[in-house]
Amino acid sequence: MQRILGILAIVLMAGVAQAQEKEITMVSDPELKASGLWSYVLPRFKLKTGIKVNVVYGSGDPSGDVLLLQDGTTPVMVSGDGLEFRATLNRTSPHGKRFMEWLVSEVGRRTISSFRVDDQQAFFPSVVELSEDN
Repeated sequence: MQRILGILAIVLMAGVAQAQEKEITMVSDPELKASGLWSYVLPRFKLKTGIKVNVVYGSGDPSGDVLLLQDGTTPVMVSGDGLEFRATLNRTSPHGKRFMEWLVSEVGRRTISSFRVDDQQAFFPSVVELSEDN
């Protein structure tokens, strides 16, 4: 009985460790906080990939896996106000890279396009290819 409980505990801990690994942190431009964009986009990304994205707002925190700011490397979207937001893969992270690939993919662009504020399209996706060095 103790042996079975021990094996069960190991299997459960391995599952928890694996679930914790499918998580990234994104540092997002403070301009995006009030829009509600991430509340709309991130659950769809998680449903598709199983990767949870934790958002930290601010431009001074370099500790995120992905930075989505106005001065990044890969164009992602433009707001209705004309602000361009760009993503940078800040750490070597397969999940961060997957998130960036998804943002500029057809599905990611459609998700960004379908987000509305007061029945108006709030963001317009950039059409880009993700380069190998991003």
